[in-house]
Amino acid sequence: MKDTSDSLKPRTLGRYQLVRQIGAGGMGDVYEGYEPDLDRRVAIKVLPYDLAQQEDFIKRFRREATAAGSLTHPNIVSVHYFGEEQGQYYFVMQYVPGQSLAEKLVQQPPLTLDEKIDIFEHCLTGLAVAHEAGLIHRDIKPANILLNSDTGQAMLADFGLVKSTSSA
Repeated sequence: MKDTSDSLKPRTLGRYQLVRQIGAGGMGDVYEGYEPDLDRRVAIKVLPYDLAQQEDFIKRFRREATAAGSLTHPNIVSVHYFGEEQGQYYFVMQYVPGQSLAEKLVQQPPLTLDEKIDIFEHCLTGLAVAHEAGLIHRDIKPANILLNSDTGQAMLADFGLVKSTSSA
């Protein structure tokens, strides 16, 4: 991903510093960030300004943060905070060192059988936790599976299309 840190405006959101862009998607850009108060790296997903002018997108963005934030498990990316500053909506997540499964597949195809089994087991475990909490992810794809290089865990990310079974 191209580093666009020179063009970041603002360079901070609340107490978080934006370091560099690490991802982009339909519902926002993701930045590596830094939280000085706790001296830790974080990931920050920012709702594009044009979408932040539409109440439906704000609700969907908040629903994503709330859904993922309600789950605590090693195979699910943790959400720490949801905020808004001067019309800019964002949420702060656990920073996952490594790469997405999509990136790994491009750089190092094919995966071994053991690698595939490990990734599937981790994803299924994370999905089971979400389902037990009444949440359906609805967007499982290689780009939404992060491979943590520190722990070896596969982690589910991007709950932007999440649906609650209580409203199904």
